[in-house]
Amino acid sequence: MSKHKIQINEIFSHENISIRSFTVCKNNGLKDLKSILNYYKKNKTFINLRNCGNKSNKELITLCIKYIENENAINILPIKENIFTETISIEEIIDYENISIRSYNVCKSNSLRDLKSLLEYYQNNKTFLNLRNCGSKSNEELTNLCLKYIDKENITKLTVPTRENPFVALISTLTRSQREVINSFIESNSNNLSNRSKNAIVSFLKGNLKIRNVSDNILTNDQFSIKDIKNVGTKTTNEIEQFIDSIKVFIEIVGKVENESKLIALKNKFYINKTFLISEIPNEILENLSIFNLVDFLIKNNALFKSHQNIVFQKSVKIYKDQQELTLTQVGKDLNITKERARQIRKNCLDEMFNKLQFIKNIDENLLQKYGIDINQDFIRIDEDLNYSINTLNKTNFSNEFNLFIIFIYISKNFELIGNIEDVLEPKYIKHRNRHNWKNFYLVNRNISKEFDFNALVDDINGRLNERINDTYSFNFLSYLTNFLKTEKKIILPIILSISEKIINQEFELYLDLYETLVFKRNTVKQVTEYAIEVLEKIGIPSKIEVIYNLIQKDYPEITKSVDSLRGSLQRTSEIIYFGRSSTYGLKKWEKEKDNIKGGTIRQIVIEYLENNSSPQHISKIASYVLQFRPNSNEYSIIQNLKLDESETFIFYKNSIIGLSQKIYEDKYILSDGSKINEKKTWEERFDELTDFLNANNRLPFSSGCPDTELILNRWYKIQVRKIKKIALDDKKCSLIKEVINKFEKETLQKRKVNDIEKYNKLKQFIIENRRLPSANKMGEESLYKFFYKQRTKFNQGCLKKEEECIFIEIAKIIQTNKYESRRK
Repeated sequence: MSKHKIQINEIFSHENISIRSFTVCKNNGLKDLKSILNYYKKNKTFINLRNCGNKSNKELITLCIKYIENENAINILPIKENIFTETISIEEIIDYENISIRSYNVCKSNSLRDLKSLLEYYQNNKTFLNLRNCGSKSNEELTNLCLKYIDKENITKLTVPTRENPFVALISTLTRSQREVINSFIESNSNNLSNRSKNAIVSFLKGNLKIRNVSDNILTNDQFSIKDIKNVGTKTTNEIEQFIDSIKVFIEIVGKVENESKLIALKNKFYINKTFLISEIPNEILENLSIFNLVDFLIKNNALFKSHQNIVFQKSVKIYKDQQELTLTQVGKDLNITKERARQIRKNCLDEMFNKLQFIKNIDENLLQKYGIDINQDFIRIDEDLNYSINTLNKTNFSNEFNLFIIFIYISKNFELIGNIEDVLEPKYIKHRNRHNWKNFYLVNRNISKEFDFNALVDDINGRLNERINDTYSFNFLSYLTNFLKTEKKIILPIILSISEKIINQEFELYLDLYETLVFKRNTVKQVTEYAIEVLEKIGIPSKIEVIYNLIQKDYPEITKSVDSLRGSLQRTSEIIYFGRSSTYGLKKWEKEKDNIKGGTIRQIVIEYLENNSSPQHISKIASYVLQFRPNSNEYSIIQNLKLDESETFIFYKNSIIGLSQKIYEDKYILSDGSKINEKKTWEERFDELTDFLNANNRLPFSSGCPDTELILNRWYKIQVRKIKKIALDDKKCSLIKEVINKFEKETLQKRKVNDIEKYNKLKQFIIENRRLPSANKMGEESLYKFFYKQRTKFNQGCLKKEEECIFIEIAKIIQTNKYESRRK
């Protein structure tokens, strides 16, 4: 036997070489004695070999010295008895004998790595059916092999001749369809490898995973060793071996199938079996090439997720159309888990779903042509008609959203999914406050989405709509979109406008006008004062409060309860002005737009006039200015009005000249003796005037709609009443005013009390007969309506007397009883 014929396994069997040293030689390509000796002669050591330690280095050096010193020993290497039973590996037997890959896998997975171990197993068990994954065909093949070599004499005479790798001929005869199916299979399985294994095999094959390249570099390359692949450890080695073995098995099976639909079904079956561990898949699902059918089958058979996960997934995610959407609490109760655990499971399912469904990219479905989906357009979404068509053709019942998600995965290389997965596929029980809650999915071409931030656009519009909009506003939509460009590529803005318009139509029901303007309408409740402003603008002139109230009630019933309520609202806005104490109102802007219109009291008009003059003015000039705006007044009335002012705002000079007390004037102006109103008449004189009026009229003076003298008495009397409350009046004066109060106000209160009791009885009778409260909008019920709400306000404020309070509580009980009976019916 020549030196180069002596293989490493023969040396290992004859010499006292450890398994460690044998592995070092094999992993570093030293496959025979000649290569070992040549390496030593060149390097004088083996320590530089991968995984070679000091002990292995010493063993190999001793071996080399032995055979270098005795060259004759090389040619007379003794052979142990039955050496081939130890040295003939299972791989060599497969090359020599007609043994299938299936049988080879059975031997390898059960540690029958050479002919000796195979024969020993057969002699001890008489069958191979007990081995894991061994079927009847593999048992028959292995049994025939053992019967052939069970004779020791045959074993010692066995030699393994060199012959052509069987995959060379098999791969060369594959049809184009068969090669495409195998290529798809290789790509699919490579995606299931760990990142380390995938990177290693892709790098080794230089990124080309086609069957021809895999064959040339691995399958038909006798010199190939997994150890030749860089960055491969023990775990990675096992994974890559299984990957290569699965390709070999698949090539053998594909080589026997010529029907194209069966080829595709076969590819799908292998991939699904490996990915989802499902052994039984109906042929109609494998052969009809429908990704929708297949996904539906996998969901319903707990293939995508484990049983518990799949229940949570189906019950709490909008997969099917018109399905009942359960809360996490309900789902957790059904599965006997907490709401939080159900939420975690659902989140994990949604996070994994994209990767779990990646396999549909490798299914050769004519999806785009079948459903008229044009991937050359920039925007895709599913309407109800297309969703109905997909479900009808595939006999599925997927929701619009889930069907679009499946299509997205199929074309995700070219399109990006716009829309939050959790928002769209989860039931909407809680809304996010700091961002938009998406209603739908949209597919946008990646060439567009990389230029524009659609999420930022939608979040900005959402923020605008959710903030307080007191006045409607708008802006040009095209200009607005430039705020969300990721680059300066403005040339694509018209395309982005079209897509963005469709998105905001669906998400917000917002529509552009003819000028491509986006309008944000007012979202605050319209105030009573705004209705009054509308009415005044329609009338066009200052108007009485009753006129304004009636017009509001006509167009907007129940906006305001009463004239008094409206009056209070009008006094709280600066946009509306009033004219003295006549309950006449107008718009503030009319002071600039119209002639002879000025709001406020006569005193306020005079103050404004005097502030604009550096010197005090004669009453005639003041009256001339005031009468422009208050033509019904007169000079005497104006000066009396000013003198009645208790704030001492005005100062009076001789010759009817009037100024402002806060301003400093020249010394030439002499104060009038009657510059202060309280110097004009004493308290006693005023009380005498009041007594005369009471005796003549048998009533208190009115506060409006009366002569000025009566008005002055009313104001003076009210001041005295307030002073009594503040204890600002001496005892004698206080006693005199209290006599007036006791005589005249008690009579008024008594009359009012009798009148209120009558109204309570009328209200009570009305509620009993009609089983409802009176309405402000029905003829004849207005006064009762006003009375009820006025008394309810007093009740809530605790202002009713005990007798009235009891009556009001009785009426409230009647109302509650009526409501209860109505609900029961």
